[in-house]
Amino acid sequence: MEEFVPRIKSLGRGSIARLFAAKAYFSEGDHPRAIAECRAALHLDPTLDIAHLLLAWIYAAEGRYSPAIEACQAALDSNPRLAQARLLRGLVYSEQGRFAEAAAECRAALDCDPQSPRTWLTLGEMHLKLKELDQAAAALQEALRLDPQLTMARYKLVTVYQEQGRSSEALAEVETALKMDPGAARSHLLLGDLHFDRADYAGALAEYQTAAELSPVLAEARYHMGEARRKLGQPLLAILEYRRALALNEKLAPAHLALARVYEELGRDQEAAAEHSAARTLDPQQASAAGTGVSPVPPGRSS
Repeated sequence: MEEFVPRIKSLGRGSIARLFAAKAYFSEGDHPRAIAECRAALHLDPTLDIAHLLLAWIYAAEGRYSPAIEACQAALDSNPRLAQARLLRGLVYSEQGRFAEAAAECRAALDCDPQSPRTWLTLGEMHLKLKELDQAAAALQEALRLDPQLTMARYKLVTVYQEQGRSSEALAEVETALKMDPGAARSHLLLGDLHFDRADYAGALAEYQTAAELSPVLAEARYHMGEARRKLGQPLLAILEYRRALALNEKLAPAHLALARVYEELGRDQEAAAEHSAARTLDPQQASAAGTGVSPVPPGRSS
């Protein structure tokens, strides 16, 4: 922060100077000072839309969603065409599970700024959450038309195509991603999912192993390796991979459920019960789905 102080002071103590100070504090993770500077800026100029927006971002980063929504509205009261405020409010709604409202905010943002790839991506994500797959595909395709380098949009589009059963198009998108960045672990993970969907478990395992080598901290890769090894009739190696996944991410409920399933198949009921209990603690909904025989997280549906 010290390096910013001389330049900020040279701007004086007006609203813009306070806003610059708020941005600097926020970038340093000092939220209380950032909030104080935003409020000081707004005291000097209550119509400063960007100050309201920055305040909303800080509140959202802290998980304080109600004041974040209020700050977004204040920004829009000052500038009704501030697309960023619409997008941020949509992201907050998404965090609250209000996906239809989030999608509406994205569409409103696009009315103001139709060339924003990030907003098209977010709209696609909301349609995917709502299982509106055709709309999700259209939004994600538009995001990629505007920015072909937007990798997350390509990954989400692969997920949509998988859900729609459009495996050849999903494969084409993964291959495009790999051409753009052969060292992207997520792309290899998705390619493994496509092999898994076709019951090519050896091919899936190879891609998951590549993903794990490229990103040793990627817990999903280890989890999916466990799933592939289980399908290949290697339960003890599957257990090892699930354990490795949990060592990387102890809150990965699907790995606990997968362990419970393997332990049950091996007749190790006490260990299975312990894993079911851990899964219920982390994600009661997934644990309940598993109890009905429904696989809660199919390996071929990486997000």
